[in-house]
Amino acid sequence: MWPKHVDITDQTVNQLGLLCLKTKDYFDDAFELLKHNLREVEDTEYIVRETTKSNLIQRFPGMILKFLNTLIAEPKYRPASKLKQCIEEIVATEPNLSDDPAFKRLSIIVKRFE
Repeated sequence: MWPKHVDITDQTVNQLGLLCLKTKDYFDDAFELLKHNLREVEDTEYIVRETTKSNLIQRFPGMILKFLNTLIAEPKYRPASKLKQCIEEIVATEPNLSDDPAFKRLSIIVKRFE
């Protein structure tokens, strides 16, 4: 009997997100492959920090925006400390993404806690 439903923990989602980032040049392929296993998680401090350090924003700004939007839930207390930096870098790299609903959602989250 194969399980019909498997609960993926927040830790597993974070590990899959980190795996996407670690693929570097293949980030877009990895995200496309794993995005169906990713979902919003509450604690995104580490994944956002690693996204900033990965230098992938300049190479894949649109994909990184989708990636962050997939992972970042509405925070209970405050968003990840580097989230503002990430979304600012995304728009600096590709200005037309400022009209994207994902960018607007993440911007609202940042502004709400400033």
